[in-house]
Amino acid sequence: MNYNHININEHSCIYQFLTLGMSIRGIAKALHRSPSTISREIKRNSYRAWSNFKEHDRYFPVEAQEKYEERSRTAGEQGKYGKDKDPFNSYSLPHDTQRRHS
Repeated sequence: MNYNHININEHSCIYQFLTLGMSIRGIAKALHRSPSTISREIKRNSYRAWSNFKEHDRYFPVEAQEKYEERSRTAGEQGKYGKDKDPFNSYSLPHDTQRRHS
């Protein structure tokens, strides 16, 4: 599968478009990306912020890039099952389904 990571320029564009009130579909069209990619990017890299005594999510391009770089540095260090865990280590067939040879 071919894909490109969102770069710092695209992070900045997403921020500016969100500030202007543009929809996710509009941002996706402007950046030639899938709406789901833009939605996932915003969700993954937004911060909780307080403004006028209300809590809301904010997207900041520099922080988004830093989060991306941190995830990319630590990717693969610990898999889904942990470093020392092997999900197939203790796997065995139930006794009634094991083959019996004569």
